[in-house]
Amino acid sequence: MNDNTQQSTHQPHLLHSIILIILETIVTFLLKHDRASRIHAKSFVQNNVTIAFKTFLPASDFYVTFDNKGILFDPDLTESNQVETFTVSASSIDLVRFLLTGNDRHLRRMRLFGGEEWHDQFRLFMHSLTLPMLFADWKSWLSKQQSNNLPQRSLEPLLNKLELQRIEISQLELEVKEQHNDLKSLERKLKNTHRMYLAIFTLIAIVTCAFIFL
Repeated sequence: MNDNTQQSTHQPHLLHSIILIILETIVTFLLKHDRASRIHAKSFVQNNVTIAFKTFLPASDFYVTFDNKGILFDPDLTESNQVETFTVSASSIDLVRFLLTGNDRHLRRMRLFGGEEWHDQFRLFMHSLTLPMLFADWKSWLSKQQSNNLPQRSLEPLLNKLELQRIEISQLELEVKEQHNDLKSLERKLKNTHRMYLAIFTLIAIVTCAFIFL
């Protein structure tokens, strides 16, 4: 009976570890071969950023650490003095759907806590890992490889410039979306404020009229 209980306890942990190893292998491969994701991860690596993921449906916690050796996925913090830079809370369904579709609706459902200065960079990095973005990047890379109209040395500065411009455009698009969301939130707050003032003025008018006619 005890053996069966121990096996059932160890199986979820073993499955969790296997999934983290697979994720670590995939992301490491992408960072090695995909230039856009490597550029977005550069500041994380330089600052040894640690991201805590708190997922649900199903519930699972893990940590992603960036350093000069690469990227590590661990179920717990590996060092006693290590702390997370910020925390991501999201459903596993939203994470998977966002990586498969790149739909910002799923990204907006993710909640980020702490380390506010890293939030925009994290969203850009996540965008670079989505399938649509990866396909677009690799398709662009293949088309560049097939183009032999100019020597490679003369093409390289131009390609670097185009890549940087594409990254800047994606960052601007994200900023515009965030400003649009902030504007909607401000409009809702203004409407609520107007309703509150209207209720106060109505109440004052009713009380005033009551005193006049008494």
